[in-house]
Amino acid sequence: PISSVHAKSAQELLSVIADGIASRNVGHSTLHDKSSRSHAFLEFEIVSNALVEERKKLIESEADILLNELMMDKPNYKLLVKKYKTRDKIPKARLRMVEMLEGIEYPRDWKVMDKMKKSLAVEQQQIRQNLKELSRDKDRPYIGGTMIFVDLAGNEYGRDVTSKDVQEERERNAINQSLLALKECIRGLHANKTHIGYRNSTLTKYLRPYLDGTDSKAIMISNIGSSQNYAKQSINTLQYTQLVAKA
Repeated sequence: PISSVHAKSAQELLSVIADGIASRNVGHSTLHDKSSRSHAFLEFEIVSNALVEERKKLIESEADILLNELMMDKPNYKLLVKKYKTRDKIPKARLRMVEMLEGIEYPRDWKVMDKMKKSLAVEQQQIRQNLKELSRDKDRPYIGGTMIFVDLAGNEYGRDVTSKDVQEERERNAINQSLLALKECIRGLHANKTHIGYRNSTLTKYLRPYLDGTDSKAIMISNIGSSQNYAKQSINTLQYTQLVAKA
């Protein structure tokens, strides 16, 4: 799972990076015994205190709107039963949310609750507008900007594998499949296809905003070997990189 950490200084950021590196899977490959067995991501966003506070307000606003909707459902409990014939047929999720209001004081007047709903909607719209303005600060254009570093695990060719370890084979297959999915997405972008298969792997799902975003740029740094024994692999890597450059 991907987790988020708020770092207030360079030292805290370095500590977070160290924790991430320590949790990364490392194992045997066809080349060495310290091979990355998973992809690594480091994503950081530059924010201001004002931006953080507005985001907190947005979360609170969404919670208030949900509560308001539940309160409007509560007086309609009899209508719910009438609609679904019996209590047992009311969708469990909706019934559970209505039951959550037991013991909570709320206005009984429908007009009051409807007025509250409109007021909350206006408030949330203002919060979203504030967020947009904070992210478009001409004096500080970097606020709200995100940079992500991705260290992709290396592709492995089946013909080069000598180990029969089941776990290593699973890791190798997962790595190769995700890299293939990424390659197909890049091909699709290069060909201006209307459908790009971002859903084909967790890797491409995560990278989607950075690959197809109009305000994003992607750079790939590739490592190749000078040994003639791996000339074919090096050529494949360069071709992959060229494909990214053209996308």
